[in-house]
Amino acid sequence: MLLKKMLLVALLTVFFPMLGCGASEDPSVERYEGLEVGQTAAFSSGMDVTLKAASLMIPPEPQTKSGPRGEVKSVSSDLAAQLRQEMREGNRLINVRFSLENTNRKGANPSQSLEVGQWEAQDPSGRSLEVAPISGAMELPNPHPDYPYRGWQGELMPEQKRQGAINFVVPEGTELRVRYIPVLQGAGGAKGLAEWDLGNVSKLSQDQV
Repeated sequence: MLLKKMLLVALLTVFFPMLGCGASEDPSVERYEGLEVGQTAAFSSGMDVTLKAASLMIPPEPQTKSGPRGEVKSVSSDLAAQLRQEMREGNRLINVRFSLENTNRKGANPSQSLEVGQWEAQDPSGRSLEVAPISGAMELPNPHPDYPYRGWQGELMPEQKRQGAINFVVPEGTELRVRYIPVLQGAGGAKGLAEWDLGNVSKLSQDQV
């Protein structure tokens, strides 16, 4: 009888974790959370992602000039006016700078190019924040030209590295979290994650644009 009880306990120990009381996480999904600025998420695919820095974008004060009748006119770009309006509404424009590197070696696996994933920003409640548009006449002046707005998207070949920047519209005082979502998925279809905590955006350094 004692032997039968021992066998029953052993069987329950083996099979209950398999049946489970809830869904277990896919061990193939990589998650790097609670990272600080400057830290790197090294994915097993060979993609290394580093959030280098973040800062507040501050628009210049509007300039004025006299009209033909002596009236005073405001001289300001559409972009600067838009940024000042966002600030009046309690929002801030945050410039996030990063690097991406395919650490796979040339020749070891020639087909191992890696597609760049996407960037997201969230507040502490998990609400997604708006990405500031970069296009045409609304091209944002870039205070950090080594981190371009364009050119980092697409694929990275083995041993290739790129730097880039992305801007988010963030309510003042937000405790900001910035995420990188890689393209490659785990066996169950779930995507990996790298997440950096930037703290209160009001305390970030400022860049005049």
